[in-house]
Amino acid sequence: MGAGVGWMPMLAGLVSSAALALGCSESSGTPASGGSAGTGGMGATGGGAGAGAGGSAAGAGCMEIRVVSDMVPTGAVKFVPGSVGQMERETLWRDGDGLHFAWNGWITDGTGGEATGLRLVISSFDPSTGQALGHRVFPNFGGVVARAPSGMLCAAGALVEGTTLTTGALMVDLTGSKPEKFVPLYSGSVPIPHVAWDGEAFALHLWGSSGLEVSRISEAGELLLPPSYFGVSAGVLPDLNLSTDAVSGVSFAVSGRFEKVPWVSAHTRDGSPVTGTEALGGTILPVQGDLGGAVSVAFNAVRGVPGGALVAWSLAGGGSEAMVVVQRIDSALAASGDVVLVKPTQYQGANEEKDWLTIQDRPEGWWVGASGPLFLESVRFAQATSVNVENLSSFELIENGQKILDFRHLGSASYNDELWLGFVDYTESNSGELYQPYRIVRILPGCVYPSMWDLLHKK
Repeated sequence: MGAGVGWMPMLAGLVSSAALALGCSESSGTPASGGSAGTGGMGATGGGAGAGAGGSAAGAGCMEIRVVSDMVPTGAVKFVPGSVGQMERETLWRDGDGLHFAWNGWITDGTGGEATGLRLVISSFDPSTGQALGHRVFPNFGGVVARAPSGMLCAAGALVEGTTLTTGALMVDLTGSKPEKFVPLYSGSVPIPHVAWDGEAFALHLWGSSGLEVSRISEAGELLLPPSYFGVSAGVLPDLNLSTDAVSGVSFAVSGRFEKVPWVSAHTRDGSPVTGTEALGGTILPVQGDLGGAVSVAFNAVRGVPGGALVAWSLAGGGSEAMVVVQRIDSALAASGDVVLVKPTQYQGANEEKDWLTIQDRPEGWWVGASGPLFLESVRFAQATSVNVENLSSFELIENGQKILDFRHLGSASYNDELWLGFVDYTESNSGELYQPYRIVRILPGCVYPSMWDLLHKK
């Protein structure tokens, strides 16, 4: 899901549920308001105003939005309250129509509260106020989404019809001029962790029985390429991250923990493995420069950029302190420039490996968001071996010197001069009730956001 592409046209805010109801997709009736009563704990505040249920961030331009399933207006589908269910990484994006977040909410029959399935939801917000613009719910469908510049949306995942599961893609024309169309790929459920616009068609990436597979579908819903093998993953599915460069059409899949560097597989726009990766299904990521004494890779992130990709990963162990590493590669998987090391003396949490990462390519330099077991940080550095690290935002420590912070599933969005970070906050209340919101914060110097413990217990 890339920044810079729209989801739906804004006509006087959010016109109506009827204007957004296309085929079998549902939309919310009345748009929910950020920070108002009845939004199930979701709130948004900016500029230190202190309004709403979501807490505030000091400083001009600071903004936080907290997303939970309770904020989706109750209708035919009822969601398990208190969380956002499941999601793939990098499901946050910003465009001219707003700030958007795609997630898969657990649904319930409303009797015992237990989850009975998943539904794909796209929640959209006004980035200047945090107000919810609307929530589009896809009935009987869970998955990931991408959008073409023309306005065609591709939702890839599993369609549920009675007791039958079919893996495929639901094509939705957001202009309303064409009917929805489902393109089946597999009978049964096959994970699709990523879908993207590759510059000419939608590229769907599957965790298939033969390895990593790609399928391509045109904007018109024509199957251009059935699921085809292009490589292998060197780890389990949660370790896999993918991104697509719409300029070259190359898609990158980063995984594994091969000592100091991750494993990368890639395919060209037509689905063919990148030259040199055919025999092994990928290659150890090429690195230009010295990585020091650390020996193990924790987590990784990848962002397609024109002509290649940025790959970030965290290193720890071997008697060395933890660090974040970034290597730019080109579309042929060759190192492009020297590796950049963000060493522990340059940011908080020096001895903690980074469990979750997200990266953006900004005009002023690369940016990395990193989360360890007890903290979350954001750093920005220039595209050079002489690293200029700047802490851009932070989270308050809670009372008694504890750091009850558990942030996972990081994602980010870049748009003009805006930079946004999203993550699931797994800190729960003392009552034992499930409260795991997806928090979206604007990254700006001087922005300080409260911990979830503070929000729950400092009334």
